[in-house]
Amino acid sequence: MGNLVETAIFSQWNHNIDFTPYYARWKRGEVDIVRLSENRQKPVWAVEIKWSNRFVKSLNKLAGLKSFCISNNLSRTLVTTLDIEETKEDDGLIYDFTPCSLYCYTVGRNAVEDKQQNLSMAINH
Repeated sequence: MGNLVETAIFSQWNHNIDFTPYYARWKRGEVDIVRLSENRQKPVWAVEIKWSNRFVKSLNKLAGLKSFCISNNLSRTLVTTLDIEETKEDDGLIYDFTPCSLYCYTVGRNAVEDKQQNLSMAINH
């Protein structure tokens, strides 16, 4: 089921013409979605997609994400869950936990609203 959730979320991001999702992988970890700054190509934010609630109580199982955030001076990150919405802090890193369904919907809604705004701007100019 986790692979389907990742696919659903990536599919929503693909509707956004102004964003290219990146994946980070190294010897001891990985991060599912990374946004890079346009000019410096440095990570701006990171999202870890999980189809589970267990990581809310086991932040140590997110060691790869934590390592990535610390290495790239990110003070906040988002982790999807099955159905928990909560914020936690560990060693100065803030974890925003949000349900996969809500995150997927929000990404899709934002992409549609951006397209509508761009269309409106094109018509009015």
